[in-house]
Amino acid sequence: MTTVATFRICSVKAFCLLLALLLLCAALPGCKPGSTPGEEGQSSGGQGAETGTGAAGEDGEEDALLLFAPDAEPVVIWLAQAFYIDSDIKAELDNVLATIRRRTGVEAEVRSDRMAQAEDYEKTAILIGPTSFPESGQAECGVKNEDFAVQRSGNKVLLCAPERGGCISAIRYFNNMVLTPQDKDSRTLVYSSSMDYRSAHEYPIDSVAISGQEISNFRIVVSNSASNSERYLADYLSYHLNEQYGYRLRVVTDTAKPTDAEIVVGQTNRGEQQVEEGQFAVRVSNGKLFLTAADARGYEALYDYIGATLLKAGKGECYTFAEGYEQLTAVPASLEDGTMLAAERYGDVRVMFYNLFGGTDGEAGSSSVRLGFQIDIFATYLPDVLGLQECSPPRYWGIGIAERLSDLDYTEVPTSRGTDNFTPLFYRADRLTLVESGHFLYANGDDADSKGVTWAVFADRETGSRFAVVNTHFMYDLTVLNSNREDRVKNAGEILSLFAELETEYGEIPIIMGGDLNDTVDGDPLVLLEQGDLTDAFSAAEYKNDCSGKHPYPVYDASEKVYVTYYAPTEGHEAAIDHVFTNDAAHTRTLVYLTSPYALFTSDHMPVIYEFDF
Repeated sequence: MTTVATFRICSVKAFCLLLALLLLCAALPGCKPGSTPGEEGQSSGGQGAETGTGAAGEDGEEDALLLFAPDAEPVVIWLAQAFYIDSDIKAELDNVLATIRRRTGVEAEVRSDRMAQAEDYEKTAILIGPTSFPESGQAECGVKNEDFAVQRSGNKVLLCAPERGGCISAIRYFNNMVLTPQDKDSRTLVYSSSMDYRSAHEYPIDSVAISGQEISNFRIVVSNSASNSERYLADYLSYHLNEQYGYRLRVVTDTAKPTDAEIVVGQTNRGEQQVEEGQFAVRVSNGKLFLTAADARGYEALYDYIGATLLKAGKGECYTFAEGYEQLTAVPASLEDGTMLAAERYGDVRVMFYNLFGGTDGEAGSSSVRLGFQIDIFATYLPDVLGLQECSPPRYWGIGIAERLSDLDYTEVPTSRGTDNFTPLFYRADRLTLVESGHFLYANGDDADSKGVTWAVFADRETGSRFAVVNTHFMYDLTVLNSNREDRVKNAGEILSLFAELETEYGEIPIIMGGDLNDTVDGDPLVLLEQGDLTDAFSAAEYKNDCSGKHPYPVYDASEKVYVTYYAPTEGHEAAIDHVFTNDAAHTRTLVYLTSPYALFTSDHMPVIYEFDF
């Protein structure tokens, strides 16, 4: 049996005293009293240097926990299952086992905490990471994501670290600074409280309390049937607190048993949260923090609010949410980013053109991740007609884009290409009837069938008024396909021919052409369109924002389930390559590039929203 014994270990105590004196540092800055959500924070600060805290024991005898000796049963090293298959952690533990073997001749064993039986919880042990042992749970409180602690708790030695990096540091510290320096003449290895050590880093947010509870032991709860927006807000909040506060809060569904320490996102079985349309709410009730919005646009705005106001990172910021706290905030609406169109229409008909980014799944996130936000955009702005480009058949059609749009009451304009159409058109059949439609690929190069035209003539169900929409993607500059601006000039020529055919067939009806034209307004292809009596809708629009509508690809972290980097367009319309052109029968009201977060997440192109009157 492993026993707790009393030893005189002067050499160990002398080492620990010297170590503690060398590692003691100034305490972290305290919280500013009275800091509440909504106050201006300071600019974001960087990570502080690692510091250590620990107290040397008094001279004389002290209790020491026997770990390994030739004539004693060796304690088991229990490793949290979350870290058990990590090769780097296993390599550090091999060094620990080698030290134990060299110093004592004992063959120690590392086991996953999932293997622990009831009797193991009573025995002396070394616990690494967030194990299932109750002592680990107590010790994890207060250890932030980059930190670690090596400390004693009863008959357990705890190597506390919530993240793998801290776990590696804890094991390395335990081997090099606890086991290795012990008395070289002794065949035993022990642990005493004087060896305790805790690292600490500075974070931009110093503390967050809800109803008097510090939130390090809180978890985030979403509905088991959470919407894309609710789920993303929960993942983002976990990521934000992890990065800025140092604690990673677990995200669970409301099928989990309720606890007293929860942040609840969206509508769950934790209690219905009422919020009016056009608002989002932050409330504290029964010790829980509730974050709620009425729709996807509300959650998008709440996402912005969390990082900019509610939990804004500063330098040593502290936030306190008292019981009964309530903050109702109007969802921002702006012409500058296009969000004013979420609640208001300015024309008889709304059309959206959107290059979805149909490239291979990579650092910008999978097609299925991007589609979730794109569907949220469609549901928020509800265009009467939707024209898509780069709707890659192997990707978007394969993950059910037509079915998702059908759930929003959209009907696809049928074409001969079926689901091989990179440039599909969808329309709201409750508002419009389809009169005629067609599709063709450009004659001079089609870039794997992705560059072409889908067009349709619609009639308004109430008035009978007719109009046509032409959705297209002009050729790109791909040398391998011998594609250049001359190809786009030929694309523009084919568009003019289509306009002429439609006007001959249907008379003076509004015709709206849009999409990714891969050229700027002063380029020869677009100049040719204007020479053919088409009008650049941007120049004619009453409501518009001066935006290029394009930006670098965003960066998605699949392990965190969030976009860690995304970019807004920085140039004006003179650099735009996504355009809308019309004939004289369309009275243009609005031409807006949507640049709110969901649009910035999911493509390198912005949705273009166009509205006109008959």
